Amino acid sequence: MSNPSSNLFDLHEFDPLTSASNASQDSIEDLLQFDDKLQNETPKPPPRRRPPPPPPPQQAVKDEASSEDVVLTESSVKDDSELLDPQHRPRSTPVAAARRHSSMLEQASRHDGDTIDGKIVSKNVVDTSIMNMSRPSKSSSFTVSSPSRTQQNATIGAPKSRSAFYTGNVPRAGNNENGVEKRKNRDEYLHVFMDRREDEYTVKEKLNVFVGSWNVNGKSPSESLIEWLSKEKIHPDLYFIGFQELDLSKEAFVFTESSKENEWINKIQEALHPKPKYRLMKSVRLIGMMLVLFVSEEYYHQISSVSTRHVGTGLLGKMGNKGGVGIRLEMKNSSICVVNSHLAAHTENVKRRNQDYEDIKSRMKFTVDDSEHSLFDHDILVWLGDLNYRIEGLQGSVVRNWANDGKFESLKHYDQLLNEMSKKAVFNEFVEGAIKFLPTYKYDPGTDDWDTSEKARLPAWCDRILWWEKTKKTSTKRAKYVRQTNYKSHRSLRLSDHKPISSMFEFDVKAVDNKRYKKVLEEEMRRLDKMENDTLPSAKISNHMVDFGEVKFSREVHRSISITNTGQNPCHFEFITKPDINATCKPWLTIVHSSGLMMPNESMDIQFEIYINQTTAANLNNGKESLDDILVLHLHNGKDFFVTIAGRYVPSCFGSPLSVLCRMNRPIQNYSLEEIKKLNEEQESGQNLQAIPKELWKLIDHLYVISKEEEDLFQQPGLHEEVQNIREFLDTQPVTSNLPLPGSTHSVAEALLIFLASLPTPVIPHNYFMPCINSLQSDDLKASISEVIETLPRTHHHVLEYILVFLRELPLYPSNGLSTKLIAEIFSVQLLPVPVAFTSTSNSRQFKRKSIEFIEQCILLGG
Repeated sequence: MSNPSSNLFDLHEFDPLTSASNASQDSIEDLLQFDDKLQNETPKPPPRRRPPPPPPPQQAVKDEASSEDVVLTESSVKDDSELLDPQHRPRSTPVAAARRHSSMLEQASRHDGDTIDGKIVSKNVVDTSIMNMSRPSKSSSFTVSSPSRTQQNATIGAPKSRSAFYTGNVPRAGNNENGVEKRKNRDEYLHVFMDRREDEYTVKEKLNVFVGSWNVNGKSPSESLIEWLSKEKIHPDLYFIGFQELDLSKEAFVFTESSKENEWINKIQEALHPKPKYRLMKSVRLIGMMLVLFVSEEYYHQISSVSTRHVGTGLLGKMGNKGGVGIRLEMKNSSICVVNSHLAAHTENVKRRNQDYEDIKSRMKFTVDDSEHSLFDHDILVWLGDLNYRIEGLQGSVVRNWANDGKFESLKHYDQLLNEMSKKAVFNEFVEGAIKFLPTYKYDPGTDDWDTSEKARLPAWCDRILWWEKTKKTSTKRAKYVRQTNYKSHRSLRLSDHKPISSMFEFDVKAVDNKRYKKVLEEEMRRLDKMENDTLPSAKISNHMVDFGEVKFSREVHRSISITNTGQNPCHFEFITKPDINATCKPWLTIVHSSGLMMPNESMDIQFEIYINQTTAANLNNGKESLDDILVLHLHNGKDFFVTIAGRYVPSCFGSPLSVLCRMNRPIQNYSLEEIKKLNEEQESGQNLQAIPKELWKLIDHLYVISKEEEDLFQQPGLHEEVQNIREFLDTQPVTSNLPLPGSTHSVAEALLIFLASLPTPVIPHNYFMPCINSLQSDDLKASISEVIETLPRTHHHVLEYILVFLRELPLYPSNGLSTKLIAEIFSVQLLPVPVAFTSTSNSRQFKRKSIEFIEQCILLGG
């Protein structure tokens, strides 16, 4: 790959430090001569040449400070971390006040003789509550007003007392002496008491549920699905049907519509069980993954609080080629969640599959009525999909013979998923039924024959269905809400290289017995009356100082303290909002459970997490902020505790401005904090030592020399740990080091994209967005686009040109699967992100397409 002025360099003898040293002594005339060549010549890189080193620095000939005046200020730019950060996790959201059981007593007292007999007599429902507490059933014969909700209790680690109760972020009532806050506390206490006795006033009703999964290999439906969906004698009440590889187009990285979605939904409707009538309640799709929920007419109106979520685990934790989609719902007094996932492929990628599972598990959170629900907040969780775990350790002929002979128990000893589960590395505490069917992968499409292609993939149980049940509130045992009645594959369907699988389940859903409910409610209200007195709440915390030690970019650090109720009454605590920042804590800190309710002598663990992403790194790198905060922990009707947060951030090239990095000839961690702060303060006026950051050169040089022909380059994610090791290498090792970057090709590629995404100012700054978009309307595209690029700040101009030279090379190698269009889709988010001012408009999708088009034209017109 040639340089815009490659005649100045011997690429094989390049020494970045020598180059930087010599560059500082170059005459102004020489620098300007190189700059003229860079701006006036169109790069035409020949293929199969090593990429150039960073060009020499340029003496500024225009006022960069004036050229970087941003029309859309930094404060107006939306945080894109949800899309760009591979480890992004959504923050906790405020939740509604606790359920008021007392408001139901008057309603319930009008129906003393009503009990649950398993028949549907009413469609009235009360929404879910924290820890799946008492929810009056739709089958109840009395009508109630829906109380407000509290946040689901997703306990992180086991609390010291099982009866400790997290309530989430409940807004503080303030200095209110009129009894409102006291009444709110009473309602929450009642809620806890009722939850602990839920088994005393609920009965179980059976629900028949069909769960199916099929990787359709990008095919449209061409055969009947009856053999798969409606051959059971007992008709399902609910259908959860998951697909993978619904759409295999390369350009499907951007979440777009697919005609195949409706094709498959229509085909499903034709094949559902003929006895009841079914209605489509919900569907969710992420590129090739789709999950569909059909419900029989009998139960359709008994389902509430339906929510969907999708999580991409592809490149940057965003791309939808791999990941998961989920649907959660509530029925009667139970909550159900189903996840359909497609994990990383290939036999050797066991760690990648485990990582995909962890990413989906931690990032898939459903929002219902301002409350956030994690996967394990539900009574029942079913996980299906092409999990891609293989059979490993046997010769291919042995695997095929054992499979054909039905020696499934012998084969299972070599099944990656079962082995990983036995090590508790993945799907911990999940259950899978007995596998008594042939491996579902890989077949010649249209046949029942094992793969006869050149690759000859080994048979494997890639397609699986597992489930998890919540632990009972009053014991450590599983609740046993689920019974699997069958688990099988369907070999008669042959359009794909996978066979579909299915499982029939009997779910026990909890329904409220009104008479028992009223009795328990009255008892608990009398108990509350006896407990209420003038005694103030009292508590102690284990530590007033939380020291996180050394904190690095994109590495989570966890700490915890415990709080104990030392008083005689229930104690409700919460971290309160500080008026100066209108938040409980600074944005780099998360309080996993910011409020809770404890009975006397009970204790809770409060967990804190610091996570520095591209949004928060910039001000830490430049010294404007430090890792310190003071939190206010408030006891309702009691005193406040002050908790001090401290840590030491280790600066990184990730999240540092381009102009600052270009002025560093040593790794960033070889600079003192004062030196880095000074470089940031002088970035507009100082002299660059390199035209592009040495870290960027190292990443691109590695990718071009070693990885340009790698299959699925920039389309498969790397391993989180390897990406972290690469960042650590760039932050600590000199660019002249002969040591290779410590990671796989895909990890280096992802590190490059994260590096670009973490820049405080994008490669093409936000105030250049509209000039770039408007240049596409010109009759002379090349001249118009070149004119815009030449007006960029000098450092940004050099970086963009250098990246484009690299990107123009990639389509020359068909083995990597990269087209110019696909490259533009991937890199437009990093190079020309859509400013937040345009993302909230009706034209946001059009702006995104225009951004892709601009980068595509930049690549094509320079070729």
